[in-house]
Amino acid sequence: MADIPSKGSGLGSSSTYTVGLLNALYAFKNSFASKETLARQACEIEIIRCGEPIGKQDQYASAYGGLNLIRFHADESVSVDPVICRPELLRALEESTLVFYTGRTRSASAILAEQTKAMTQSNCKLLMRRMVELAFDMKKELESDSLDNFGQMLDENWRLKAQLANGVTDPQIDDWYQRGITHGALGGKLLGAGNGGFMMFFAPPEIHDPIKKAMGGLQSVKFRFDRNGTQIVFYQPSEG
Repeated sequence: MADIPSKGSGLGSSSTYTVGLLNALYAFKNSFASKETLARQACEIEIIRCGEPIGKQDQYASAYGGLNLIRFHADESVSVDPVICRPELLRALEESTLVFYTGRTRSASAILAEQTKAMTQSNCKLLMRRMVELAFDMKKELESDSLDNFGQMLDENWRLKAQLANGVTDPQIDDWYQRGITHGALGGKLLGAGNGGFMMFFAPPEIHDPIKKAMGGLQSVKFRFDRNGTQIVFYQPSEG
């Protein structure tokens, strides 16, 4: 069971399922697995055993939960650094975030495979370098208890991402995005690899209703941060 489409949503649902299944299997065996172990093994299952050309961010995000800067190192290790900011700022960020379901699902594999191929080109390397810089800039922004530049950073990130590969966006997605910006959103992006799934905007709460009306019937979905990551909600050790 899932609250969103279980594949092709751009919200990391496939990786979340894999992490959750591993957690449940460890509990079934009366064993404990750390969040790092669950994320690492989920990556092995999806990327190596299933041959999916995806990254590791979804597995680590779903295993750890919370708001983090996740760094992927050349030696295949991963660092998960929490973003430390006031609870009031996180509430303001939640309240200012709008998420819409486009009604379109897609396979990320083809888009990601093209992005990987494009990474050999110098212009794509420059785009990715700037996107990495934006991630660190956003962490600094949040840890200084400010959202002043948050929307602008999201907007720049999306415009950079749209240049990485064909299929990330299309005229319909561009139209939805422009509608949100025209009606007061400060920034946003299509979530996941692109071409479908969910679109998010950062906008003052008082203009959410006009944005919703402008999106042409796209379904809005509630958003909040998950603080805990993968959890066993019911555990009854077997006897014997």
